[in-house]
Amino acid sequence: MWDILKKLLGVLWDSSDFKKISSAFQTVQIKAVRTYIQIVDAVRKSAIGVLLMLVGLFLLAIGFVGIHVGLFLLLDLSIRTVGIVSLCLGGVYFLVPLIMLLKLTSEKTWMRNSKASEMVRKVAGSGK
Repeated sequence: MWDILKKLLGVLWDSSDFKKISSAFQTVQIKAVRTYIQIVDAVRKSAIGVLLMLVGLFLLAIGFVGIHVGLFLLLDLSIRTVGIVSLCLGGVYFLVPLIMLLKLTSEKTWMRNSKASEMVRKVAGSGK
């Protein structure tokens, strides 16, 4: 029984169709592993980006409080002047991150950074 099975497997192994299928399967496996590695790298970069943003946000909060406390303690200003300075600094601290968020979340930025627009151009160009 085992001899027959060994002969059958040997015939299948020697056939060119089996070798083509095996080679195609191996190519698919290589591409799948490459894609998996790229996904892991993208997730790693995303996690690093989130951590850096959290650290930056924490440092901004500390700086925000430190600037105001230092400014108001060191300068002998009237209540009205303190209010105007707080309003101006608060506006700057609101507008700068808002502009950064709008820029970072724009579709154009994501398409450029992910190189998706290049892939679309390649696919559209190959269809002609």
